[in-house]
Amino acid sequence: MSWQTLDTTPIFSGCMVPPARAAAVRAALQKRIVPLLVARQCRLEPLATGALWTDSGRTFLLTCRHALDDGVALDDLAVPLVDSRVLWLRQAHPRAFVHPLHDLALIELRGGVARLLAQHYRAVPLAADDIDESGESSAKSNDARQIKAIWPASARTSGTHGARIGVLAGFPYAQMRRLDGVLYARPLVAFVSLRTDLSTTQSSGSSSDTLMSRNPIDRADRNGAAAGERDVTRNPSADVYIAYPRIAVRADGVEIHAPELDGLSGATLWTVHDESADGIGCVLRASGVQVAFKPGAYARAEPLAALHDLLEHVRA
Repeated sequence: MSWQTLDTTPIFSGCMVPPARAAAVRAALQKRIVPLLVARQCRLEPLATGALWTDSGRTFLLTCRHALDDGVALDDLAVPLVDSRVLWLRQAHPRAFVHPLHDLALIELRGGVARLLAQHYRAVPLAADDIDESGESSAKSNDARQIKAIWPASARTSGTHGARIGVLAGFPYAQMRRLDGVLYARPLVAFVSLRTDLSTTQSSGSSSDTLMSRNPIDRADRNGAAAGERDVTRNPSADVYIAYPRIAVRADGVEIHAPELDGLSGATLWTVHDESADGIGCVLRASGVQVAFKPGAYARAEPLAALHDLLEHVRA
């Protein structure tokens, strides 16, 4: 099977940003979205979304823990490359570190595979004092160079403080089609409003929990893919909630039905800071990992602060 990434247009869900800034953010994030595939019955299927991170010379794929449920073996995972080839992670002798309480997982990649992935996708440093300048090597348009920097959030802070707008970027099943042995995928770049009123989602037996028990989030598109959340300790006061209504607006002004987020589990949530007056410049900060959603209502992300304990274990 080969893979073909299609061009995409950003969408606005519950918020609006200047079109030029949206285009710049899209260009900066396109090489930071890593689709994760899994082999099922001799056929590659989309599983989840991830992102490459580096820490002290080591390379990791950050995704959600529940993507590894249902007997998914690391040797069955693959990542499509920009040139349409598919790279099996088994060649990297992968090792998974999963958070015992939160829906987070780090898959360590080693050797030549890690170096090859770094040629196709841009990594974000986990060290909070490191900055990855987005326009230095991979950004090719003037708009992309207007993004000041892409920062990782501190592992000791929530990363969303002071932010009103976030960006979810990944590969939803709803925007994939298979034709003649090629899987065509259109990434989603959605500007979303960070919710502050959590009264409807923090109550006992909330609608989101009911939905998960009846129809697990991110259970596959009929062929099987990522399983729903299970055995995950919820801390509603720390969770990041994102408004995601049924109707969204494309960057060209056309109203559309917002694609459901199956397949975006594991996608990094970026928050937008320090917007400049020119309508383009801003700072993107990695602030969470999307793990669940309620169609037509909201998405939920684990704050990146929850990664701190896992990192302590990985670095030990």
